[in-house]
Formats: sequence, structure tokens, C-alpha cells
Amino acid sequence: MQHQAKSRRRFFLLGVALFGLTFCLFNARLAMADGAASAPAFSGSFSDNQLTLTLSESPAGYSGVIVKGDNRFPVTASVKGQTLNGTFQASGAAFPFTASFADGRLVLATGGKTHTLVKAVQNPLSRTGQGLAHAPPAAAAPGIFDDAQTFGDFAVLGSTPGGKTLFMQLKDAPTLESALTQTADALGKVLDAKPALGNAFADAKTKEKGGVSFTGKYKGHDVRGVIFSGVAKGTASATVIIAAADATKDDVAALYAAMPAPPAKMTTHKFPDGSGSIDLPEGWTTPDQTAAFGIGVIGPAGQRVIWNASRTIMDPNCGMVRTGRQAYQLQVQNYHFAVNRYQQLLAFRQRNPNFPLPPAPTPPVEPNADPNIQMPGIIFCRECNSEEDIIKYFNPILEQKQRMGGKGYSTIDKVFAVFPGEPNPFIAGSHSGTAYLAITDHIGDDAHRMRAVTSTMTSPLIKGESWEMSTCTMRAPDETFDKDFPVMSAIMNSVTLNMDVVNQVQSRQGNAIRKIFADKFKVMIKAGQDFQDQQARQFASHEQQIAAQEQARHDSNSDFIEYIGGVRKVLDTHTGKTVDVDLFHSDAITDGLNGLSNDPHQFVQIPLRYLR
Repeated sequence: MQHQAKSRRRFFLLGVALFGLTFCLFNARLAMADGAASAPAFSGSFSDNQLTLTLSESPAGYSGVIVKGDNRFPVTASVKGQTLNGTFQASGAAFPFTASFADGRLVLATGGKTHTLVKAVQNPLSRTGQGLAHAPPAAAAPGIFDDAQTFGDFAVLGSTPGGKTLFMQLKDAPTLESALTQTADALGKVLDAKPALGNAFADAKTKEKGGVSFTGKYKGHDVRGVIFSGVAKGTASATVIIAAADATKDDVAALYAAMPAPPAKMTTHKFPDGSGSIDLPEGWTTPDQTAAFGIGVIGPAGQRVIWNASRTIMDPNCGMVRTGRQAYQLQVQNYHFAVNRYQQLLAFRQRNPNFPLPPAPTPPVEPNADPNIQMPGIIFCRECNSEEDIIKYFNPILEQKQRMGGKGYSTIDKVFAVFPGEPNPFIAGSHSGTAYLAITDHIGDDAHRMRAVTSTMTSPLIKGESWEMSTCTMRAPDETFDKDFPVMSAIMNSVTLNMDVVNQVQSRQGNAIRKIFADKFKVMIKAGQDFQDQQARQFASHEQQIAAQEQARHDSNSDFIEYIGGVRKVLDTHTGKTVDVDLFHSDAITDGLNGLSNDPHQFVQIPLRYLR
């Protein structure tokens, strides 16, 4: 029974996480910044003629809808500083966005893309009041709940046509059971009758946190919901999700998004470059100097919160791998040519022992068939289109890389659950999902058992070449995960971004990376050219040495043959005829012939070396 209760509690925690974790774990519970009275007003409709964002104020901040073509995506958001932070719902999945004003226009950023929107301005002289740049919001879908900010004894944290998120403080509720009973009684005062309670769950260790599902009637309509409650030191509170039995997934997701963040004393950490901020409890730190490339947070007991960590993954048969294989084949051809040439030099060396012999050619090293071993600094993996794909294909490669690095690695011990998500409608070909995992961190001889909730989105970059993976993760030691989870959720939900600074930082980084690769390419080309020039010079030098040795051998042999024969040719330059004379008296004979002809140059000697 204890094991079953623990399992139910884990899935409850995971269910609470999913409302804002399906991509970057944003939700609409971001607290208003100090001095919110001076924050910009985001009410109204904003459009670029392709996408329209319509917002109105709500108890939690702002609510509204994004319209793109025939698709409508419910929105909840709140303001922190000068930035609107929120999520839009698509088929039950929550996707984060930020928006801020720049030059009088609203810049909306989501999924790595930005949309510059113009606010609709109504013509006061127009009979219809039609805006200059306006996509009118559609009427809210009919529902059984109004937008009142109270509901009996409950405060309303969030409201949709299909349901409400409620909150109340409880008196005289020393136990979880009494807290749930009081909350159900309070619901009975506003529903048609006291709700029927269903499955209950509780923290197996402390019995201080838990909940129960319920069904009932409201204005004659079937409703259903969940009561979440906690008790501590004589005080208790309850949060209730109540919705029509036929409420849409988007409505239910919006209600969960309005749940209050757990109480925690947080300090806002602003990144030095002005790219954003994150709220951290005491003892939690981040080593990052910018929020432009994701954020990592470290807890005091080894907890980890990773917000929007992105990486580029290469396909195992991408152009980089194919080029490496082609380069190896070319090296093999060059090696065979060098071996043939070296064998010729060896043969010549046998005839001429004093001939200097160059070093023997070195065979090229064949690249490893696994590019992840050949290039340990790059991850190669087939494109993953689901959380199951990531667990099956990507995680083993990541573990392999970690083992190769020698600084520790993580293994997946158990997959508790996998929840497929909806693609981000603003990123073509995207896929998302969430996994609840039991993992073990191996560091040296130590093994640390952890639990993690990981949300991932993948999208193609260049077909057949590369794809991108963005990940948000909350992980903590297994024994403290239930306690750490609300704190990690609050940290995750507190992120704000200054998109102007983020775009500038990413642009600078991109330019720097491109320059590094361009410089490396130039160095590589020059090194290749220098190598070719060196090879050409060495080849020419060896050819000259061989030619000189061959010529000396030829001349020596010719002189020896001529010496043995004792005859040398003498040429009459006037007639072109030659005569044989005694080799040992050839100088005197040639001088005598020239004296008789009164021409010192008519007769010349032709050594045999010039005739062979």
C-alpha cells in the first residue's frame, strides 16, 4: 500500500508538472515585479496580418488568445518588469512565449522565432470602429462559469468559460483528511449539492500533502475536479481545479496553469549582460553569465534545474561524416602512390648505396565507423521525433560520450511514464514530449539515485544533416524529489528574458563561431597547400638527385668503354664527317689536323659520353 501511494503521489506531481513543462515549463504563475504599476499595458489586439495576439486583464495577469489562420490558442500571461511572460495552449500542451515593446511595437518571441506585432488602433469616426491593423477576437466559447473573482468562500485564481481555479485558507484542519473534508463542504455551498469524492492520494511519508478527485453538479451541469491540500503546523490551505465534464483540454490546462506556486523565499538573480533573470532560493546558484543560451541551476543537495538547454545534433551520415570518409579514400590513394615511388627509390638505392633515402610513407589511419568515437566533441544521432526515440537512441549515445569524457555518466534505471506533447505550431516539423525517469549518476565509485522530469522539443535544421533538441529538466535525489519538486518548479517558472539583449548576444556568438570556423578553414587550406608544396619540392629534389646520379653513372661507363677501345671520334666541322683516332694521342692528332687546315676549330674531339 505504501508503494502504491508513493506511485500515485509521483504521478500526481508529474501531472501538476505537465501543465507548464511540456516544452520549457513556463506557466502563468510568474509573480508581478516590484513597481508593477509602471509596467506597460498589454491589453488589446496586436497583429502582423498573419498572427494576432488579443489580451485582456485577468486576476492572474492577462488572458486571451493567439489566432493564426483557422487556429486559436488560449493564452495566459503575467508581467515581470517590462516583459510579458506566458504560455499558449495547443491540444493540451503549453508553449512559452515572451513579449515586450520596442519602438511602439510588440515583439513576441517563442520557439526561437520573433513576431513584430502592431496594436490595433480604432478610428473614432468610423461607424464600425474597425481598427487600422486589427484582427478582432472571437467571442468566448459559451460556458457555465462566469468571470467573477470569488466563488463562495473561495478566491478565484484563474477562470475560463469551462472552469475555475480556486483557493482558500482552512481553519481547524489539523489533518489532511479534515482539510479535504472542509474543502468539499465549502464546494457543496456553491455547487448544486456536496460533491461526490473519488480517488484520494497523499504523501506516504508525512501525510501532510495530498488530494482527492470529485464529481458534482453546478447549475444542472456535470462538473469534475481535483482538490489539492496541505497542512503544516496547524494551518492548512486548499487549491481546487473545477471544470465542466465536457471542458476542453486547453481549458483544463489553463486552469492548472493558474495554480499558485509553492511558497518559497526567492531572490531574483539578474544576469550580468541584462539578458534576463531567474528567481533562486537560498543555497541555489547558477554559474551562467547569460540567459541567451539556456540556464543551469544547481541546488544545495545536488538538485539540477535546466531551462531551455539547446544543442545541435548531427545525422550519422551527414556531409561531415561523408567528407571524412572521402578524405580517407583519397589518403589511401596517395599512400599507394607514395609506396610505389618509395619502392623505386629502394631499387635505385641498391644500385647506388650512397643515395640518400627519404623516410618510408606512413599509412593513413582509417576513421572509426562510429562518428561519435571518431569525433568525441560532436554528437551524432538519428533524428528523434518523440520522447521514446530520445530514450532509445539519444540517451545511450549521451551516456557513451559521458563515459568517454571520464567525468561521470548517467544511466536510466526506469521509465515511470512518457507523455507525448503537441508540436509547437510556430516551428515546422517540431515534436515534443515529457518523460518521468529514475536515473543514477555515476561519479567515480559513487552512485547517486535520482528522479527527473524532462521535457524535450526536437525540430529539423537541415534535412539529412542536422536537427536541434531543446530540453528542460528538473532532477533531484530520489529521497528528496517530492520535497524539491515544488521549489524546482518555482525556479523554472520564474525565468524572464530581455529578447533584445538575447538576440544581440546570440548574434554576436553566432558571428564569433562563424569567424572561428572560417579561420580554421583558412588554416586547414593553407596547411594542405603547404603540404602539397613540400611534397612537390621533395619530389623535385629526389628527381634531380636521381638524374645527377644516373648522368654520372652514364658518363663513367662511357669513359670506361672508350678507354678499353682506345679510339675517339674526331669531327670535321666543315664536312660533318668523323674519323677514329688513337685515344691516347687524340689531342696531338686534333691539333695537327687544325694546323694543316689553318683553322684551329675545324677538327674537334667527340668523347663517347656525348654519343651514347
